[in-house]
Amino acid sequence: MLQQNFPMDNQTTKLCILIAPKEDADRLTDALVAHDYQSTQISSSGGFLRKGSTTIFCALNEDRVGDLLGMLRKNFPETVESVPAASLPFISEPDWPNSHMIDIRVGGVVIFIMPLEGFGSV
Repeated sequence: MLQQNFPMDNQTTKLCILIAPKEDADRLTDALVAHDYQSTQISSSGGFLRKGSTTIFCALNEDRVGDLLGMLRKNFPETVESVPAASLPFISEPDWPNSHMIDIRVGGVVIFIMPLEGFGSV
């Protein structure tokens, strides 16, 4: 049985999972604290570019999700980076020269938002 520690009041609670580049981790954590979002951070790595990532779990009332999204869009925008096609793990086109560049989106924060039914320890 779940021993509930989190005050699950009458408002709908959401679990937000944020994934950000590791170089943005400290700045993201500071921004969450400054906006009074409590969170837990773990290290992770992405499968696409195999770069280090930070995954942050944040539980909040549904009415605060819009504010969180606005803060993320304002402070952590996506950018486009050109990378050599040969450096990408999934490229196996022998006809492409090593100098062929591909634009990919980097930076920003990927966010998953899910309903949270309970929170606690077992």
